[in-house]
Amino acid sequence: MTIKALVFDLDGTLANTVGQLTKAVNATLISLKREPLDCKVVALYVGNGLNYLLARALSRDFNVNLDNFDKDLLNQARVYFKEHYAKALAYDFELYDDVESSLKFFKEKGLKLFVLSNKPHQFVIPLLEYMGISQYIDEALGSEVLEYKKPDPRTLQYLLDKHHIHNDEAMMVGDSINDLLCAINAKVKSVIFTYGYHGNDDVRSFKADYIFDKFIQLKQLFED
Repeated sequence: MTIKALVFDLDGTLANTVGQLTKAVNATLISLKREPLDCKVVALYVGNGLNYLLARALSRDFNVNLDNFDKDLLNQARVYFKEHYAKALAYDFELYDDVESSLKFFKEKGLKLFVLSNKPHQFVIPLLEYMGISQYIDEALGSEVLEYKKPDPRTLQYLLDKHHIHNDEAMMVGDSINDLLCAINAKVKSVIFTYGYHGNDDVRSFKADYIFDKFIQLKQLFED
């Protein structure tokens, strides 16, 4: 295998973060005098960035149209969410089994490791530090740095070009249709996990290069 770089999604791929996301979403809803949501519902709403997460939570509609959504309400929700979430980053997350040991293995193999998330960038770096895995990551990129986000392939292409990695030398690793489409659009190999956050999609129907149930299966691809 000629893969030289792995590009990981964060939420639902490296770690279960629905606990902290749910607390921040519900604190936001309460601040706006709305009823809180169950964590299983919040998990369904994750994956398309903060605006979609909040608009879905406020409307209780996964298919909410952002173009028609109350912009003032959304902006106020963003302010509340960022305030609450900044206080919650150190808590209520759990790395999935074998993530840390596998990242260490990949680094020892000489692979470049990146994180590409639709989570606002201001939270990505500190969250990786709280998780204790930032030392393995060559670069992490969240949303609101570039004007586009997954599944737009320019997010992934930006990282590859910056680090002089050819597309056929990279692999996108995630848990959602956005991760898969980003890989397909950028013409890189794809790995999709059946755990994580993928809304109502049937992950096993995805046309990914690899579909795995456990993180350790990714490591096994690179074992001699």
